[in-house]
Amino acid sequence: RNMLMLKFQGMQLAPMSPEGKPEHFDHPWVQAGLMMVGEFACLIVYLLTRTPDDAEISRQAPKWIFLVPCCCDLVATALLCMGLNFVAVSVAQMCRGTVIIFTCAMSFVFLRRTQQPHQVTGV
Repeated sequence: RNMLMLKFQGMQLAPMSPEGKPEHFDHPWVQAGLMMVGEFACLIVYLLTRTPDDAEISRQAPKWIFLVPCCCDLVATALLCMGLNFVAVSVAQMCRGTVIIFTCAMSFVFLRRTQQPHQVTGV
């Protein structure tokens, strides 16, 4: 996701009504919705280019298991767009980068997976 573009959108001034004074574009849900439309477009490309084996595997998976991750992605994206109104893009990028650290720690704690040296180096 291009956070610089999101920040640039938030810095734009536009009148909210005819003859109105320009205000900042402060609509994080619109930005998050547009990002979800882009992700859906990627799904369409995948569906058009997948192999018959991939199609068979995806038919076997229950569709409802994707509901929680999709909702979490929507909320996280909206919160990110809201947060970009208050902090610099570099701070937001560093916060999003901590996902790797938490994923590594949680897989060790809950899944009892030991991390390989190259994985620890990546973190």
